[in-house]
Amino acid sequence: MIWFDKFGICISLSNPFKNLHKVKKVFKTNLKSYVYFGITKCVPLFYFNSVSPIVIESHDVTWKDKYDTPRFEEFPFFHIKIFKYSFVILWKINFDMDDNDYWEQVLWYLYYYNTYSQGLLDKPNIEKAKESWPWTDMNDKSTWQNKCLL
Repeated sequence: MIWFDKFGICISLSNPFKNLHKVKKVFKTNLKSYVYFGITKCVPLFYFNSVSPIVIESHDVTWKDKYDTPRFEEFPFFHIKIFKYSFVILWKINFDMDDNDYWEQVLWYLYYYNTYSQGLLDKPNIEKAKESWPWTDMNDKSTWQNKCLL
């Protein structure tokens, strides 16, 4: 992360595909790009709202932890703001599944379920991740969706 507030430039760059590269052998990783260009107040996505006239940023999927499980927050994106104009590229999944469900399952697989498997940090195992998925529907059936898997 680089900040040049004296000059009015903010730069925050990270690999927007970091987590997708980790799961490409287990999960579908078909993404569709959405491009937005317009006046800043019309662009639907901001990772941070900077008053700087020039902002360049990219981020991987972002999430918060709630009830010891991941909650999807933002899509991977790349954003350039020059004065009041913004250019944004968002990457969303490109198959029949809700983005929230997809990303939460990916994050559970990568970062969460291992912390509950007897305290061991094993190499990720999709079967163990599915078994340990904590969310169920009203019929006490797991809400894990296999359609995101290869």
